[in-house]
Order: sequence, then structure tokens, then C-alpha cells
Amino acid sequence: DLGLVDPAAIDRAEVKRGASAVFGFGASGGIISFQTRRGTTERPEVVAKFGTSANTGEPSDSFLHRAYLGVGQQAGRFDYY
Repeated sequence: DLGLVDPAAIDRAEVKRGASAVFGFGASGGIISFQTRRGTTERPEVVAKFGTSANTGEPSDSFLHRAYLGVGQQAGRFDYY
């Protein structure tokens, strides 16, 4: 469920166009693959992002405040974020 992943945690998105076996024979569409960020340093890396957005047509009903805090680290062959 993409709603559970904050956009700030996505490192890249890959789009495979065309029908896929996931939806059966003859289905239209494709597959979108998201890769989340990875820890790349031996010391913990901390990322904090804050933002506000609004629809200019309806600013009073569309304000959205976002906060994201991520921590990543590489530990030998493993990493986390």
C-alpha cells in the first residue's frame, strides 16, 4: 500500500509498461516498483524534512503540513533506513 510509505523515503520509482501476469491475461496496465532509501554510511545518517502545501484555488481547505524523520546506517553487509 503506497499510502504507508512517505514520499521522502522513496529513493527511486521504476515503471514497467504493458500488461502483466499479476492482473491476468489481456489486462492493461503495468507495474510500478518503488525502492526505498538505503543506509549508505557506517555512521548513522539522519534526514529531517518539513513542508507545507496548499491548493491555490481553495487554500482554506487544502493546507497540508508534513514532517518526515529518517535514520539510516550501513552495518557490514546489512543496512537499514
